Amino acid sequence: MQTMPNAEEQQQYGISRVLSFSDGVFGFAITLLIVNVISAFPSLPSSASDEQLRAALLGLDSSLFSYAFSFYMVGVYWVAHHRMFRYIINYNTTLLWLNLTMLLFVVFLPFSTSLLDKYNNSHLIVAFYAATLTTISLCSTLLWEYAAFRHRLIPPDLDEKTIRYLRGRGWITLALFALSIGLAFLSPLLAKISWLALFLIRPLLLSLLLKEDGALSHFLHGLALPQGVAEKKPPTEHKE
Repeated sequence: MQTMPNAEEQQQYGISRVLSFSDGVFGFAITLLIVNVISAFPSLPSSASDEQLRAALLGLDSSLFSYAFSFYMVGVYWVAHHRMFRYIINYNTTLLWLNLTMLLFVVFLPFSTSLLDKYNNSHLIVAFYAATLTTISLCSTLLWEYAAFRHRLIPPDLDEKTIRYLRGRGWITLALFALSIGLAFLSPLLAKISWLALFLIRPLLLSLLLKEDGALSHFLHGLALPQGVAEKKPPTEHKE
């Protein structure tokens, strides 16, 4: 007689389906990015000279930048997604819709990348690309915030340092890309530089954030300790 799976097995099965579907969407989106590079290469006859081919390859500099950066950004979001679901042990309908919304914009990224490739010096298009990354970052961050709120979908004994670490990564990424939208209207080049600086700035800001949180926790613990000691101290006996 076949036994019905218990609640824990059902949750694990549901989470595995979420991960399988998400990995497939990430893989599809990251594969679509190469289409922009292929379409950017000019159609040359088979008799084309080496100089013509060299010029065509060198003309792909903008396409290759857009492709490589978007490829790694999809990778960044996939790694973040993977890290979050290491700790998400339960799911509900809200989590599924939040995850699906994030994937919607991940698949939208190849379109933004194609526009960035064609109009790489346009203030509007660079801001549009930055807005796409900002939206993905927002969806990813909200996904973790929802799951971690009061340990809603994560283990009840998961330490606060891990929760703050994943929260900090999300909000810092979101803030940097949001700021780059404004930078794009000042200078598209400056906005692109800020995107690359993300990989240097975020670890530094995250380290400072966690260090300050640790110092604050230690300070509060120090304030609470004397009170606890005082509560445990036996009453003083007065001699007559």
